Amino acid sequence: MSNINKISVIIPFKGKNIQIIKLLDVLNKQTKLPDEILIIDTNSQFQKYIMNDYKNLKINYIHKPNLFPGAARNLGVKKSNYEIICFLDLKTFPENNKWLENLYEYYQNNKEKIIFGSTNYSKNKNTYQAKLIIASSFGNVNHQTIPGSIMSKKIFNKIGFFYENVRAGEDYEWKNRAKDMFLKIDTNYNDPLNYYPINSNILGLARKYFIYNIHSSRLNILTNQKMFFMSILLILSALIIPRWNYYINGWDNNIFYVPNITKIFIIILFSFSVIYFSFIINNKKNNNQNIFNQVLIIILLFFLTYSIYNYNYFILEKFDAAAFYIPHITKIYILILLLISFIFRGIYLPLKRNIDKEFIKKNFILIGITGLLFDFAKIPGNIIGYFLIPINIFFLKKKYITNKTNKSILFVCPYPVGVQAGQRLKYEQFFPYFEKNGYNISVDSFIDKKSWKFLYKKGFVFKKTISLIKGYFKRIFLIFNLPKYDVVYIFMWVTPYGFSFFERIYRLLSAKIIYDIEDNILIIKKNDINPINSIFKTQSKIRYLIKSSNNIIASSEQLAKECNNISKKNNSHYICASINIHRYNPNNLYNNSKIINVGWTGTFTSKIYLDLLKPLFINLSKRIKFKLIVISDFDYNIPGVDLEVIKWTKENEIKDLQKIDIGVYPLSIDQWVSGKSGLKALQYMAMALPTVATKVGNIKNVITHNHDGFLVENISEWEETITTLINNPDLRKKIGFNARKTVIENFSLEVNSIKYLNILKNI
Repeated sequence: MSNINKISVIIPFKGKNIQIIKLLDVLNKQTKLPDEILIIDTNSQFQKYIMNDYKNLKINYIHKPNLFPGAARNLGVKKSNYEIICFLDLKTFPENNKWLENLYEYYQNNKEKIIFGSTNYSKNKNTYQAKLIIASSFGNVNHQTIPGSIMSKKIFNKIGFFYENVRAGEDYEWKNRAKDMFLKIDTNYNDPLNYYPINSNILGLARKYFIYNIHSSRLNILTNQKMFFMSILLILSALIIPRWNYYINGWDNNIFYVPNITKIFIIILFSFSVIYFSFIINNKKNNNQNIFNQVLIIILLFFLTYSIYNYNYFILEKFDAAAFYIPHITKIYILILLLISFIFRGIYLPLKRNIDKEFIKKNFILIGITGLLFDFAKIPGNIIGYFLIPINIFFLKKKYITNKTNKSILFVCPYPVGVQAGQRLKYEQFFPYFEKNGYNISVDSFIDKKSWKFLYKKGFVFKKTISLIKGYFKRIFLIFNLPKYDVVYIFMWVTPYGFSFFERIYRLLSAKIIYDIEDNILIIKKNDINPINSIFKTQSKIRYLIKSSNNIIASSEQLAKECNNISKKNNSHYICASINIHRYNPNNLYNNSKIINVGWTGTFTSKIYLDLLKPLFINLSKRIKFKLIVISDFDYNIPGVDLEVIKWTKENEIKDLQKIDIGVYPLSIDQWVSGKSGLKALQYMAMALPTVATKVGNIKNVITHNHDGFLVENISEWEETITTLINNPDLRKKIGFNARKTVIENFSLEVNSIKYLNILKNI
């Protein structure tokens, strides 16, 4: 077995000898032994004679006092001799003797992935107190952990070292970093480790939470938790600060009297919130939606508390409405908040974490009290962490980065990853190529996945408005993070509406900008779903991006020429939409043993082009038998035509395209179309289907007429070509085979990846 297939198991050691002995006993019984065990002793408690009892295990003992767990793991990785690394912890034990063998076999089938481990904390429930702690904290569920994780050293080095100067939280931060880098991660492996022994001392565990949260406050993790505890502080401030002047004696002569304290407080709070959340949301790249919601909740809680606290004052003093006076309203409000917290901690969370219902029923009061005690222990660390996050982002040195030669690219785009064809079949599918060539990828979309579901549907005006506001907030918050990246890659626009304000700020703060323009968006186009959009769109932002970007990628040759005319830099590059040819599997039999299917695929925004062929299909159906297949996100009907509408899904995209015998790509003849890449035609061609397209725009650079497709100019040519193809299976086969060959040679990922990488290398 070569070194690349051998496993190094890394174990930080700071505890008792009995714990390491128990762990080594378990490893010694494994059906597959580790090829190397690195014990990183950080407190000089390990007795070397222990190793004499484990002759079958190759133990590499390293003594390095006063290291925190992250630093110990880093040292273990540096000293390991083999390519595969696996982490364990002193208190995490495999349950069965085939654990490492099964994990190794699973890894061999998933070598390009990080396989995260999982740990269950509920096995050690020997006492009532231990059961109570489990119910109040970890629950009876598996937790994703670094112990039990396995990966190649190459992938580990790509992510970088664990943060070394904190006692806790470095593992959580490392996992987040791995996820932010869009690496392949597997969380499905289900063979959890057991954590032993659980701390059965409630006050001792609360003290541990206090210490760990103080340490982890220095890391930009658990942002939602930190905001939750900060909201508690804000509620208290809402109760105290606005009435400060009323609490002190002789307020008008007191040195502690602060004029207009409420106004000052609200202005400071608002200003701080805008600046602060600019940092905090950018640091949570993949969870902007949830964090924005948390921000709104905190603001609402603050103003709700302030309103309730001053309710009786306004009722009596301002409105003289004694009938609406509510005695002890503040006390009632606080008691309600405590009751909600108690129910959440004592009933909801234990049920969610699979605690036995009978145990909850009998002990929910104690479970709630214990859980709230743990929460109170976390408050100091979380509040400190809340204020430290912006400082950390700008001033904390990231000592954990191992490969400093990697460049970082931020993709600023309209839509989430994987949902929109223009993004998905242009730059998104090149992420693996970028990463293999030393680039770290980050993505920030204007629209979130939740909003995407209704964005191109009629109605939903309120939801679309809220989504728009969130998008602009995200773009504001992203501004402070731009200097971190070597390249900012902007697809289409920074913001959809207005003038070039945001684009100018992004240009000012970005080191290099690549601008990717799809379709001729220099033309303001109206659509039927969101017709008001066109009123607020301007050319200025697009023209500014073209003039100011370091490089431009255009979806058609004509559009690239137009960009060069605007920029005067000759820095525009034509890169057509690309096809992953290995994904497109032709299965057409090219015979007439069944009804021939003429197919079209596209979204609602392209429906106007399909409508151009309605008269053709009606006339054609009167004299020849065929079926029209429409793969789309909308319903469609043509009277008298045999038609099947298939709802587009990413999962079934290829299977649905396989149903087509002839692909059609109709377009109108206008300036907008001059920017279209011909993506749909390329998809048909990749499936080895004969394609009939309107002879306009970039499709003339894709299809060679009568060789790998057909270019037509009027309705009679459309009808004649489709009729010929329906009646001639040999012609369909010949054109289809040539079409696929064209895609492989000119429009495949392998070909276009070189073009993208050349732009990145030369920027």
